[in-house]
Amino acid sequence: MPTQTEMRELLDLAIEKGVKQFLERAERVGLYISQTPASVATDQERFDEQLGGKMNELLNKIQSRGYWKVIIRPIAFDEKRIENLAELYLIIQKTYVQLKHWRWEFPQINIAAAPCYGIDWIEQESEWEEYLEL
Repeated sequence: MPTQTEMRELLDLAIEKGVKQFLERAERVGLYISQTPASVATDQERFDEQLGGKMNELLNKIQSRGYWKVIIRPIAFDEKRIENLAELYLIIQKTYVQLKHWRWEFPQINIAAAPCYGIDWIEQESEWEEYLEL
């Protein structure tokens, strides 16, 4: 971390995440009674609902062999975090990870093909030789 302030922010996030996980674990074993109504969905449930059970030909092909499933999301669910999904595509284009000494980005972005937009999600498929991504 370049500065003490950034390090403190990172530690604060880690502490908040740890406390939240502890409370969720305690509730699962009956040690903690939640003050929120049971009808209110948790952040995890809301994120899982967004992922849904989407299946397609490329996903079936990916899951037919060893694969990694990487989900990048914030800790807290906020449906208004990004108002315009086109803005999200621009963010992804600016913040991908490139593997050193290997000309491959993650997530792979195909600028020749338009992404597929849902109500609250965006996706793109990439299939090049043995490299499959969805």
